[in-house]
Amino acid sequence: MQLLAKTEKIDFIADSLGKAILFEVCTHPKPGLVTRFSKGAHCDMNVFTFMSSSVVLIRAFKEFANYGYEYDDSLSKLLPQLRELGIEYEKQILTATGNINTQRGILFAGGVLAAATGNYLREHQQVNSNEVFSRIRLICKGLVERELETCEKTKFTAGELLYKKYGITGIRGEVQEGFKSVKNKGLPALKEALANGANINNSLVHTLLSLLTVTEDSNILWRTDKQILDKVQKQATKALELGSIFSQSGQDYIEFLERDFIKQRISPGGTADLLSITLAMYLMENRDAKIKMF
Repeated sequence: MQLLAKTEKIDFIADSLGKAILFEVCTHPKPGLVTRFSKGAHCDMNVFTFMSSSVVLIRAFKEFANYGYEYDDSLSKLLPQLRELGIEYEKQILTATGNINTQRGILFAGGVLAAATGNYLREHQQVNSNEVFSRIRLICKGLVERELETCEKTKFTAGELLYKKYGITGIRGEVQEGFKSVKNKGLPALKEALANGANINNSLVHTLLSLLTVTEDSNILWRTDKQILDKVQKQATKALELGSIFSQSGQDYIEFLERDFIKQRISPGGTADLLSITLAMYLMENRDAKIKMF
């Protein structure tokens, strides 16, 4: 096995995350979400908006990975420093998109993943997803309690307001648990689809549906309500039962969901972020995997 230098490891992490966010936005159909053919339930963004912010994100992921690689203190102290770095890149993303919020969620989720992976690869040559997820749990330990359960503010973020209203922990809960949904739903679904010979587009549609069955998607809640979120999870389950993207009945139902989500302004953006994390983790752990593009 060829030993990789630090620069190669950092580039590998940033390249994997960069490929993941670009593949995610291009994947079609994704009900309610921006794709290469659709604006989904949005009127202020399209695939080109996402490409503009993705350029910034790839630079950010490289810096997060390098920061994690160089970091040699307790992982429990790392998150505030990553947050400071993220604030600077958030400004750059908004500048690139004309103040349109395309990918702030994946900046946080991907930044934590990049830093944790960089920290792990400082001591190892190959990525192990379980070990990286464990480091993420250490980095984000106590996050929900600090920022949601005992939060005392007069001005709240969307995530904080949703926790107060519904008890939903959103992306904070995901990272605190080391991307539990990615580990238990996303990666198994993606691996299954790819192992069965599906191309990357269909594999990602299938993975999105699998993640939708369990994700407490704060984007859906912010635009609609808990009843709609519960309905979406049941609809995703039904789509899988119908054969997902791999059967005609499944495809027909996914097309129905696309129309229905647009009509109701449902946009599962939090699940889309987890889809990107799933693919990035797969690419990093399976460095030499052959993926069917067509």
